Amino acid sequence: YGQYYLGNFFYTGAGDLDQNYENYQNAFLWYLQSAEQGLAIACYEIGLMYQNGEGCEKSIDKAIFWLEKAKAQEHSHAAFILEGLKKQTK
Repeated sequence: YGQYYLGNFFYTGAGDLDQNYENYQNAFLWYLQSAEQGLAIACYEIGLMYQNGEGCEKSIDKAIFWLEKAKAQEHSHAAFILEGLKKQTK
């Protein structure tokens, strides 16, 4: 969870941090490390970041990939977001 929380720190602009592309990149890297270890909420966050192009290049395919991983772990919001994304790709 530590990597996920560091990602959250950068993503939300905690403390004196600005919410800008550089901090989104840092958040993305920390979330990704946590997601690669299987943390559902991190998979969800990475999916959203790919969906919106925050801290990474926008990619609906990658967003779907990570959101599917979160959904497989019963992350309820991931299922909701996936439904909308899949409609966009048709």
